[in-house]
Amino acid sequence: MTTLTTLLPVLERAPTGSARLDLLISYVVDDASPDDLRRIELFSSEGHVPERIAALLGYVPPPYTTQLDASMPGENIVLSMFSNAKGLWAAIHRRSSGAEDLHWGATEALARRIAALHGIAAVGGETTAEGSVRTGTVDIGDGDIDDLVSTQHPADTDDGEPAPWKILF
Repeated sequence: MTTLTTLLPVLERAPTGSARLDLLISYVVDDASPDDLRRIELFSSEGHVPERIAALLGYVPPPYTTQLDASMPGENIVLSMFSNAKGLWAAIHRRSSGAEDLHWGATEALARRIAALHGIAAVGGETTAEGSVRTGTVDIGDGDIDDLVSTQHPADTDDGEPAPWKILF
C-alpha cells in the first residue's frame, strides 16, 4: 500500500515523471472517493497501466510530474533551480507559517511536487483553504515501486568536479 509518506521516497528516486506517478499524486491530493480508491487498487492489481486506469475511471489526472504548471492545492513554490554539482533540481516550498522546505528531484516538476508534498506532510497533511491531502492508501504493486526506485538516479553518478549552481528564472 502506498501512502503520502511511502510515495515521497518513490518520487525522490524517480528518474523522470510518469503517468503512474501522476495517478498516485492525484489520489493523494485530489478528491477521489473511497470507491475510486478501490477501483484504482483493483485495476492496478489486474495489471492495467495508468492511462487505462484513468480511462476506466473517466478521469485523467493532471500531469503533476511532467509539467510545471500542474500545481497541487496548497503548493507554494518560491524558488526552483538546477544544481550542476548534483545534477538535480531543487525546489523550495513555503508553508503558511513561513517555514520553508527544500527538496531535490530529477526534474523541475518532480522537485516542485516533492517539496510541496513534504511541506504538506510536515503540517499533518493539511493544505491551504484550497484543498486537503488524503491520508489513505492506494496499492500500486511492489514491482512498480521497485522498478522506479532501482532505476539509476542522476545524483548516483560521480563525474568529477562539481559545477556551480545555475538559477533559472
